[in-house]
Amino acid sequence: MSNLLTSYSIDFDLPFSNTLSVIFILSILALTIYSIKNLLPYLSIRIRIFLSTLRLLAVLSFLFIFLQPSVIETTYYLEKDTVAILIDASRSMSYKSGDRSRLDIAKEIAKKIYEDKDINKEHRVVIYSFSKNIHLVDSIDRVEILNEDSTDIINTLENTKLKHQDISNIFLISDGADNNMLSSAKSDTESFLKRYLKNLNIPVLTVLPGNEQSQNDISISISSAPPVGFIGKPFEITLDVVNNSSVSETIPVVVYENGTPIYSGSYKIKMGDKRQIVISIFPKGIGRNVYEVSVPPLPNEEYTQNNSDYFTARITKEIIRILQITGSVSYDVRYLRHLFKKDPNIDLVSFFILRTLNSDVNAPDSELSLIPFPADNIIRENLFGFDVVIFQDFGFVPYGLNTTFSDINKFVRNGGGLLFITGNNWYKWIGEFISFFDDCMPAVPRIDDNSIENAIYRPELTPEGKTHSVTRILGSLDENTLLYKNLPELHGI
Repeated sequence: MSNLLTSYSIDFDLPFSNTLSVIFILSILALTIYSIKNLLPYLSIRIRIFLSTLRLLAVLSFLFIFLQPSVIETTYYLEKDTVAILIDASRSMSYKSGDRSRLDIAKEIAKKIYEDKDINKEHRVVIYSFSKNIHLVDSIDRVEILNEDSTDIINTLENTKLKHQDISNIFLISDGADNNMLSSAKSDTESFLKRYLKNLNIPVLTVLPGNEQSQNDISISISSAPPVGFIGKPFEITLDVVNNSSVSETIPVVVYENGTPIYSGSYKIKMGDKRQIVISIFPKGIGRNVYEVSVPPLPNEEYTQNNSDYFTARITKEIIRILQITGSVSYDVRYLRHLFKKDPNIDLVSFFILRTLNSDVNAPDSELSLIPFPADNIIRENLFGFDVVIFQDFGFVPYGLNTTFSDINKFVRNGGGLLFITGNNWYKWIGEFISFFDDCMPAVPRIDDNSIENAIYRPELTPEGKTHSVTRILGSLDENTLLYKNLPELHGI
């Protein structure tokens, strides 16, 4: 932006050099003063004043002719330099400082700078929001939180300088929560910043939105965690911990598995620093587990939502042995078998028992390809060598397994997995296991006329259900419990 301006100056066309001209003019003035002071004393005062005036006018006229003054009119353009207002719009600016967010406070500060008459008169003002990158905005009111994965103040200053070679000042409005080049400086952060600003050679005025105490913040996030782990084997998690406070802190890190603490350790982190931590945990439970990593809030820390992070992982044995027993051949049996066979961590043993004790055959067993199910050999002798047993569309009494209920109950109580899958013949055998497996199963279907209830109800989590990976839909325990409380009412079960 430029302004058209006009200026006026007086120039003199001297016949001699400047020094000689000055001496000549001073001599003329001295002679004039001398002549006025030595006017005849007998003349009246009026005559002396009149004569003195004439002499002064004569001398001034002579000097005007001698100096030959001229008025010069100059028209020129005044080019304004640039002042940049940089507004931090990273995710940390959404945190509250009192009853307002840091970004709202920053926008209010930016408006006061932008509306300053002196700044607008002498400079061209540009506005940028930034997080990892800078974004030109045409209105402060349109600045919103940016969905970018980091905050890079150094990169922001560099890009602003590149875009405006005539920049004279930068107003940086930020909470200082840099988690890129500035926080990863090898030397002391303050010394690094002083050297950088000196080399930048542009005045940078920093403004902190809110009070200094409200800027205290500690955050933790999961950089990487494998989706699969093995029971009893080290399980490595990479964490990013950022200390956005005014002091160095020894920060305790706690890892929970389904709500139960399984690891704790303390780490020294400098003020304004970001540290990557690699920890090893030993999973305790088999299944799809929810893991939470957390750090306690700092004194006066107002925003604590970034003090924890979550991930889920499937924890298994290195090799899971599964016994599949089915009473029919169908597509669902085939699908399940192929699903297990594709998993290298599963050792599957399948039995397709198509002959019952009641099958009417007119030939000896040695001549038959279908033999009775070897219940004693499989259940009593080898059951405890498996981790999971699956009965799929299978009845116990027709296949001679009614004498093995106690062994299966013991298997489940000792930590084994038991899975019943229904099929076409399930209704024939459902009554067989109701009384036998009532103690080891979480629920047993009812087969009487009152099996369906038409009452209105809302599901509620049991204490175990609050931390179980199947029913823990959200990472936070409080948020997950609130989710179930807000479920709509259901009719009939």
